[in-house]
Amino acid sequence: MALVPEVSLSSSCDLKMPVIGMGTSSYPPVDPETAKAAIIEAIKAGYRHFDTAYAYGSEKPLGEAIAQALSLGLIESRDELFITSKLWASFAERDLVVPAIKMSLSNLKLDYLDMYIIHWPLKLSQDVRQMPIAKEQAFPLDIKSVWEGMEECKNLGLTKAIGVSNFSCKKLEELLSVAKIPPAVNQVEMNPLWQQKKLKEFCKAKDIHITAYSPLGANGTKWGDNRIVECDVLEEIAKAHGKTTAQISLRWVYEQGVSLVPKSFNMKRMNENLQIFDWSLTEDLSVKISGGVMITTHASANGDQILSSQSGCFVKKCVGEARDLGPRYTTVEDLAPVRDESIERVSQSRRAHIPVGVLKALVRVAEPASAESVNSSNVEASPSEKMVKRKTMIFDQFLPSAHPTAQSQPQGEDRASPSLAGGRVKKKQRVVDQPPRVTSDAPLRTLS
Repeated sequence: MALVPEVSLSSSCDLKMPVIGMGTSSYPPVDPETAKAAIIEAIKAGYRHFDTAYAYGSEKPLGEAIAQALSLGLIESRDELFITSKLWASFAERDLVVPAIKMSLSNLKLDYLDMYIIHWPLKLSQDVRQMPIAKEQAFPLDIKSVWEGMEECKNLGLTKAIGVSNFSCKKLEELLSVAKIPPAVNQVEMNPLWQQKKLKEFCKAKDIHITAYSPLGANGTKWGDNRIVECDVLEEIAKAHGKTTAQISLRWVYEQGVSLVPKSFNMKRMNENLQIFDWSLTEDLSVKISGGVMITTHASANGDQILSSQSGCFVKKCVGEARDLGPRYTTVEDLAPVRDESIERVSQSRRAHIPVGVLKALVRVAEPASAESVNSSNVEASPSEKMVKRKTMIFDQFLPSAHPTAQSQPQGEDRASPSLAGGRVKKKQRVVDQPPRVTSDAPLRTLS
């Protein structure tokens, strides 16, 4: 069984949390028995941190798995586990917070949570059934009153710590200005292609720990893609050092000083995800991963338009056969051999992380008429617009909307919640933070 290091959270809760947990949001949804069986196997493998939410529909299977693990002797007490759940946005009202956590505890058949988190920094009307939502169904979050409800949950002993999810620096500043108990955690999407550098530095200064969800890019979901698991740079490093691409990505995330909650119900991958603590990345490898890919247009001395490409994870997906450009400069004409189908694939991708001007230049090489489609689907958005777009990604599963004071819970298929944060690939950044404070004394091997 793998040994997982722990991170010490803020002084407001005096709590230690395993730095890697198992995410339980699944897409497509799985039946409760499948989820329960996967969680049992995860406990056998060494997972002690489980991330759930009312919106995921995984609270009941997780609770049943915990009860079975206790009966099988896999764990001696519930205290060995760290359980996180989340306040659904439809219940983000002062007088609904405590009933909502009690409903989650009832689903889990537990007396307390280790961490209770505000799921989204907004409020949804209680009649929301599916995504995308209508504009009139979303409202600003009354942070002060809702956080008072969260603080009451902690004061009542219903949770050991409270936190938030998908909060920006601005939202955190607003929360900290009114909070009596500061948030211990901010759970956000973070991976080599969405590095959250500014937010990470802000949270570190405010003693707020970051937990990374979708550290592998949410591959296989409507809101994620395969740009992490099929990243050229990660694949190259993985093959050279006998690791998987996922392991390289997870180790990189861990070395940013954050915890992480990857989701896999595959036993082999669950075990592989735990094998990242007895080795480390060299500074050169970390910088190479952190560089990502950024392709931008420039004007040369004689006025010709040129492209600047930094070696990194998105080269393969961006420009097909032009992925070997590396750090050198090339004129647009040099991209003429790029396959038409590669350009078409990029031009149609709403998540293509290339500036519009570059895409238009690329498209002109192969198909001038398709430039309009690029302009319509890849217009550069402000950070707030990006968050809103990610929150309203097409997601046509039905979502839970039962009032937390109701006696019975919705039955049927599992629920799930979309990934909420995102952004374009960052420019090259040096890794400056240290891994989190851990209690493990396991020796490290540095990949060279």
